[in-house]
This record gives sequence, C-alpha cells and structure tokens, in this order.
Amino acid sequence: MQKPELTSVVFFATHELPSADATLLRWYVKDIESSAEKGRAEFWTLLYRGPASWQESQKEIRGGGEMHEELEQWRAATGTQICEWDETVLHVFFPRLEYGLATNPAFNRTRHANLKRYFYFHASLMVWFASYGQQPRFLALKYLWRLEPDVLYSGRISALIGGMANVHADVLLPKLISWERNSDYTHWKKNAPFLKQVPPNKWVWSLVSIGRYSTTFIQHKMAPQWAAGIVAYEEISLPVTCLKSADCTLKPLGTSTKPHVNMSQFRFRPEHNCSDFLAAVQASRFGLWHPVKERECYVQYLSWRFGRVGRQ
Repeated sequence: MQKPELTSVVFFATHELPSADATLLRWYVKDIESSAEKGRAEFWTLLYRGPASWQESQKEIRGGGEMHEELEQWRAATGTQICEWDETVLHVFFPRLEYGLATNPAFNRTRHANLKRYFYFHASLMVWFASYGQQPRFLALKYLWRLEPDVLYSGRISALIGGMANVHADVLLPKLISWERNSDYTHWKKNAPFLKQVPPNKWVWSLVSIGRYSTTFIQHKMAPQWAAGIVAYEEISLPVTCLKSADCTLKPLGTSTKPHVNMSQFRFRPEHNCSDFLAAVQASRFGLWHPVKERECYVQYLSWRFGRVGRQ
C-alpha cells in the first residue's frame, strides 16, 4: 500500500504549556493517528515566547534546565514537535518588519500586548517554513492550519481537517464579514493606510483564531508583505490580501458539507461555558466554538472516555 502524502500541518498556536492543553492536544494527535488523515495531517506546537522568555529558553536548551525540561515533557505528553518563536526571530527573517510595526499608526494605537501581536502572529508560519518546511517529507505540503487553544470543535478534529481537504481555497477563515455588513468595525479606520489602494468591495474581515492557508499564500502573498514591512491587523490583512489577488481564493470555513460545520457559536465574546460546549459534544451537534477559555470539563471528559494522556 502506498504511503499517503503529508499535505497538512496543523499548528496548535499557544504561549503557555498547561497540562490541560497537553491532554487536549494529545487527543487531537491520537485522533489523527486513528483516522483516514493518518499520514496526511500532522500536529505541531507553535510556541510563542516573549523576548525575555525566548532568550532564557535558548540558554536552558543549550545547558539544560527547568524550561528545557518543560519542553521535553510537553513533547512527550502531546506527541508533537515544537517550533518556538518570538519577535527577535521574526526580525531575523523579516528585518524590515520591526520598522514597519514601529511606524504603523494602528499598531502604535493598540494598547493590549496580545492584540498588538495580531499584526504579525501569522508571520510565525514562515519561521516554521524556513526552519523545518524544507525537509523532504514536506514536499507535498499544501496547507498550514493555525489553531488557537480556545477554539474547540464539537466533533472529531480529524473529521474537520479531512472534511476540508477537498475544499480548494488558499484561505479558509471562520466568518467573512464585508464592510457593507459591518461598516462600524473598529479596525477599518485604524488600518486605512493598508486599505487605501483596495476597492471597498474587497474590504472583508474575519476572526483569525483558526484558519487554513495554502503554502502558496503564505510564501508568495504574505511573506513579501512581511519582508517589505507592510502590516495591518490580521483580521483584515489576511482576507484582504487574498481578495485583492486575482489568483487567490478565499472561502468561509463553513463551506464544506462533510461534515457540516456550524459556525453559530463562533464569536469574539462573550466566552462560552465549558458545560455548554460539552453538551454539544455529547449531542453530536458538530460546530466550531470560540472562545472557550476554561476547557477543563472537556479535558476531564476526554480523560474519562479515552484515558489520561496529560503530564503528571
């Protein structure tokens, strides 16, 4: 039997390594390995480290230490490889990005540190690509998924990834909301310089806590912008960059009908209760939920049903 080609890498994008998420991620890995997606999709941990944490982690990785041990425990518990990154690493790959951010009015007016990172979070995909993506086993790679921990699917993650495999699109995002439908979206005005040369009928935004991107889109559409120091809030820059390119296809994640992906519980706020999400799981009401910040009840359910796989 011919070995299937690896066509998708799914990044669990996080800045923390809690044991509950180790259990969740291990379940994702085990689910892929026991499904038709085995060999076709692979999970990685995409770990953001703040500048101080990054420098400390590199010292410890060279000499051993508590942080090095934490990473090894995470690898063992989840069965994933880890790609670490921070702003210092991004600026090595994209030297003009630092200047682009420093001179970007929207970035400078954004006060919350985590929201500021949504001007460049997805550039981390190129860090992975440059560091690992040239390995022979990734030659057939078509898609990069980026999944944040507070996005949960109430079915099997393998069904979601496999169901989207035949959806031909360079960019899949949760919900595509046009300027006509949501003209008071706060980031339109803040990101006016980026949108200046884009016709209003191509102004679209989406939450980006989950998304699937073709390798062509990341390498040949986004990477040149990052290299030139051109940035905008990613809820705008990712869909608009695709829409303004004649050879790029943008679709909503609910496009696939196998399985049907219910997006009604996908929103910015308020947070969902874990118990409500778990009820959807148990009733087989398949859909994407966001944000689910407290995931412990689901992790306990997985541990009860499938066995404990988290760290001790």
